[in-house]
Amino acid sequence: MNTDFPNDLNEELVEGFVQMPRGSTHPHCGTIGGVKFVLKCPGWGDYSANAEAHVANEAVADAFLRAAGLAVPDSRLYHSEIGNDFYEPIRLARFIDAKHFGEVWWSADAKRRRALALQVAEAYPVLSLMAAVDTFKHTPMDNLMVDANDKVWFVDNGAMFGFRARGGKLAPEHYAERTDPRGPNGFFWLRDHDGEAYYCQRDGLPDIFAEAGIGDEELLQAATRYDFKALVETLPDAYRTASLMTYVERLQDWVKGISIRTKEG
Repeated sequence: MNTDFPNDLNEELVEGFVQMPRGSTHPHCGTIGGVKFVLKCPGWGDYSANAEAHVANEAVADAFLRAAGLAVPDSRLYHSEIGNDFYEPIRLARFIDAKHFGEVWWSADAKRRRALALQVAEAYPVLSLMAAVDTFKHTPMDNLMVDANDKVWFVDNGAMFGFRARGGKLAPEHYAERTDPRGPNGFFWLRDHDGEAYYCQRDGLPDIFAEAGIGDEELLQAATRYDFKALVETLPDAYRTASLMTYVERLQDWVKGISIRTKEG
């Protein structure tokens, strides 16, 4: 575990944290030991339901994205009793000095846009598996951050694994009960669905893949770099449902076929 994180939390450590200007879950920002952190807890924010589970789910999503090799700020989940305004679990993450993806996108030229879109495309197979409805469909794509080196970071990862933003749940066919990656709720659903039903509006934001010339084949090729079966083994037992395991089995077989055809071609 990163040694910058405190072993435990108390009221004195988080006393100076202030609410950040964006975020329906009301994240707070402050420093501990000279290190800047972002803090979330179920007692804050406009959660519609399942606040505690949503915060805990974000920690699981963080770890899963890291296991896939994606850039996620270091984070830690605490079960600390630190006062009436704080409800466990509490998630603490390192602050990333970066800009919102949308802010960078709108000011970028075509070459830079494609380079940014390619990073998201490389991550898409994992995001699709997680049903990450609040990640790249949200205006202004503020759950993706771009640092000074144009590296894309994945933040605010609670709306994954069947959760929507603010703690609600996706319709079962979009995550909990799906088993067919080739079906209408499968691999491409995350890219193509109507985001407004899931608190991830698309208003004003172009389809970044279409603008960058990234189509179905490129996204499927991106999937060939992942061992999805090994990835899901990193999840807690409760997440590895029969439906998910069937979906992953079929996804891995599909991707294996694509990889073989690519090598033969």
